[in-house]
Amino acid sequence: MNNSQVKRQRLNHDGTDRINSLPDGVLIHMLSFLPTADAVRTCILSKRWEFLWTYLRNINFDDRLYLGEVNMWNPQPGLTRFLDGIGDELVSQFMFDMKKLRLSFRVFFDAIRVHNWLVSAILRKVLEVDLCLFVGEPFILPQMVFVSTSLTVLKIEMNSVLQLPRDISLPCLKTLCLSLVTFSGTKLTQKLFSSCPVLEDLALVDCEWLFIRSVTISIPTLKTLKMDELPCFGSTDSINDCQIKIYGENLVSLKYNGSLSNDIFLYNISSLVVAYIDIPNLYKMDREIARRGAKLLRGLGNAQYVRMSNGAIESVFLAENFLDHLPIFRKLVHLKLNMVIGACTIGALMDLFQRSPNLESIVFSKGIDDDLDIRDDVWKLKYAPECLFSHLKTIDLHWFRGIKTEINLLKLVLKFAPVLERINIHCSKILLQDMNKRNEIFKQLLMLEDGPRVCTIVFL
Repeated sequence: MNNSQVKRQRLNHDGTDRINSLPDGVLIHMLSFLPTADAVRTCILSKRWEFLWTYLRNINFDDRLYLGEVNMWNPQPGLTRFLDGIGDELVSQFMFDMKKLRLSFRVFFDAIRVHNWLVSAILRKVLEVDLCLFVGEPFILPQMVFVSTSLTVLKIEMNSVLQLPRDISLPCLKTLCLSLVTFSGTKLTQKLFSSCPVLEDLALVDCEWLFIRSVTISIPTLKTLKMDELPCFGSTDSINDCQIKIYGENLVSLKYNGSLSNDIFLYNISSLVVAYIDIPNLYKMDREIARRGAKLLRGLGNAQYVRMSNGAIESVFLAENFLDHLPIFRKLVHLKLNMVIGACTIGALMDLFQRSPNLESIVFSKGIDDDLDIRDDVWKLKYAPECLFSHLKTIDLHWFRGIKTEINLLKLVLKFAPVLERINIHCSKILLQDMNKRNEIFKQLLMLEDGPRVCTIVFL
């Protein structure tokens, strides 16, 4: 597209410029969606645009835009010019309150400047701070960050010890996300979590609990909790001694992804609706992992939607006398199994099904293993399938190849699920191209239909 075509698109039918006819407030709002450096560059467009960028309330700065491809660790001239000429002035515009500061920066370039920018943002009553800081040596965040009366969102990703001040008060903070940080003291770490009286969303991603034996997270307003304990470096089966005790009577969503390297306790989470538990397959220290997994699973008794990984099922059922302590999941309606169902997991799953009397939908998201033995005579001796699936309405089976094991599973469910309404079969690529085989499987399943019940079978 040439310049004349671009110019014609900018003009209305009467010849006026569409963009320049917009009010300043609309133009400034449009600029807020750009990286700040690009927003500043619009000052060369015309005299009207010369100072529009100075009214920005959202500052989004990423130093990677200025780093050279050869050496990522040295500041380039463009970065230095921007910081010296415009960056400081932009953050320090005290005429207006700031809405959001997003800063992705290698702190060792200029730690003092990063510190000053954060202070300026807090003084401008910033609402959201999103930091991604690469730290070469210890870096202390300004104390003002932890006593802000305006912050509603605080996100810190920093490969360093989080050095907390003695005074912490975040009365308006609703979202707290901490990534890659290291907690080094029990008392101040505990104080951080207890100084957010209206916190609703908490995420702890790949954090280290250095020299901390126990920490309690008790936040009555907390609604969502995400914990990711998969280490970025090193072994996934290292065991730590930190006990993380979580109290949340209003917690609605819990997402855990990790190797249970820390001991997690759940207390009084009666409002829980959604739980995602993803644990990788572990080959060492299974008994300790199983013990921790058993405690974690016991805390999910009120969940309505649960997603579990292969490691979660295998590890927790290794715990001694586990079934004696497993609750009845009376509210569990939807279960997603993020695993391949095989001989080593089917027994544990059946025990889980027996303790989920109101289960309405099951998703087998990774399919069925070839070695799984599913026969009516075997299952009748071990289980009571007519009780397991009495409320089941929907089943989703992914990676379906049309093998005998998969067909036997579907036959079993059709036979013993009296209110089943729909089976969604997500075919493998090979089966998707073989219409004759799909029709043959469909006919086999239809032969099991009896009485007035109608079950819809869909190949996807």
